[in-house]
Amino acid sequence: MDEINKIYAEIQDLGTLLTDYNVAKTNLKNCDESIKALENKLNSPTKINLENKIQELSKEYADVLNEIKKIDLFTKECYKISEIKTMFEFIFDKDVFIKKCTNFLSSLIYDLYITRDNLVKYFNPENYCIVDLTSEIYKVIKVSNDLNELFNILSNEGRQDIFDKCYNLCKMTFEDILDDVLPDELMIYYDMTHFYLIFASDQTFDLQEEQYFTSISFTNLEFLSNKRNIVNIFYDIFKTNLTQRLLENTINDNSITIANEFFKNTEYFIINVNEWKLDCVMKEVILISKSQKSNKIVETTEKKIYDLIQKVDSNFLPQYISRELFRFLLCMNIYNTIESKRVNKATKIIERGLYKLLMHDEDLFISFADIYLCIRVFPHLPIIPQLTSLRENLFSRITKQATELTKSLQDSLILLKVYFKGKHYDFCESVKKFVPKNSHLSFEITFFNLLYTNIIENILCIKYLPNDKIADISELLRYLLEMSYNIPKESICIYSRFSTLSCIFKNDLPETISDYKAGKLDISKNDLKSLIVLLHKESKTRNTFISSL
Repeated sequence: MDEINKIYAEIQDLGTLLTDYNVAKTNLKNCDESIKALENKLNSPTKINLENKIQELSKEYADVLNEIKKIDLFTKECYKISEIKTMFEFIFDKDVFIKKCTNFLSSLIYDLYITRDNLVKYFNPENYCIVDLTSEIYKVIKVSNDLNELFNILSNEGRQDIFDKCYNLCKMTFEDILDDVLPDELMIYYDMTHFYLIFASDQTFDLQEEQYFTSISFTNLEFLSNKRNIVNIFYDIFKTNLTQRLLENTINDNSITIANEFFKNTEYFIINVNEWKLDCVMKEVILISKSQKSNKIVETTEKKIYDLIQKVDSNFLPQYISRELFRFLLCMNIYNTIESKRVNKATKIIERGLYKLLMHDEDLFISFADIYLCIRVFPHLPIIPQLTSLRENLFSRITKQATELTKSLQDSLILLKVYFKGKHYDFCESVKKFVPKNSHLSFEITFFNLLYTNIIENILCIKYLPNDKIADISELLRYLLEMSYNIPKESICIYSRFSTLSCIFKNDLPETISDYKAGKLDISKNDLKSLIVLLHKESKTRNTFISSL
């Protein structure tokens, strides 16, 4: 019985286990269904839309951040090379990029002036190089190392258009700062962030004594040769400056040789100094001949052209000539020292260039002075006959232009006196400057001959004059006669006729008739009739006299 009870109990336990199993199985099934339901939810369109929305928002957020960065780059200047690099990622507008790069470049080159004492204090040049510290002021060009790096970046990014813009700006900046400087006149130093170009200056202003320099090291000209992206700028500038010094007659052959060392092993090196000088002269002459005259003038007493004009009496030379002819004469100084097989060919080019130069007549007086000087200084030129003809033509044009009447003789007396006084004064001043002393008198004589002639013709064309204007013109004629007081009256061909005109205006009718009968009036009968009708009211005496003419 106990055994039966024991087996029954075990059977009951199995039932419980079976029940538990079924419950567990049901729960597991429910879990599977829940999992499947959750999986279905995870893969539902709602979930996918949500993910897409999140991705869109993330992209928009990134775009907004980029726009903020872009706007920041647009509105602010670049002060670091890293900011230039960043621009390539965000800025695609060419004009904006060029502006940013050029502004950045401008900040990399800075010039200042220091005293000689400060030069010795901070740079101690006497310990490093042979220099003659005679100048009181020195110019320091402070150049950032980022300049070369900027060109590296533009080159690596393939932005040749921007590279060229920046290169040209850089060249213009250095051209302005290094004007007239030669390489052997430079002292070059460097530190961790900059290099310095130092040379003597004649400036006496804007001395930035507060400038402070530390850890400066001296170097030589080879330092510039290692600046791969900008070295050609220095080659161009120094070669141009060397050429300019030559053309200005401010350098000798020894100095040319010293400066030429900087160009060694480059295309800028001068192989034959004589041939180079001849090329420079011919190019300058051709350039001058093609350019219009600037109206800038130079005194003929300038020392640089003394050797050319010393044999000519100063009375046969104008006081001033054009800046362009002065440049030509400087070229002739160089030309006279050159030994070359090409001299004969060059002579023809120079003669043609001179003739073209003298054909420019923007200012008649300056042109006259230039031609007159050339005739005196180069009397054996083949073009002398043409130059003589040009000179005579200019003489005629000058005097004609100076005596043209641009005011009415019926204007107020005061205005006319000022007008004629001004014409005469301006003419005389120009004659003093641009006409040799031996020709001054002929110019003034011609001036009054033409002026008096024009006034006579003008008066003879007048049909009516009120009494007050008759008195004014009478006074004006006397004033104009007195203006030529320092010139021999017999030299002015028209003087007698003009004096007659003045007398007719001044005298009453009986006096005029008396002078005519006495043979004192130098005037034709027709002109006298016209003046009598113009100046005197109709009367029996007037009619009788006119009839007798």
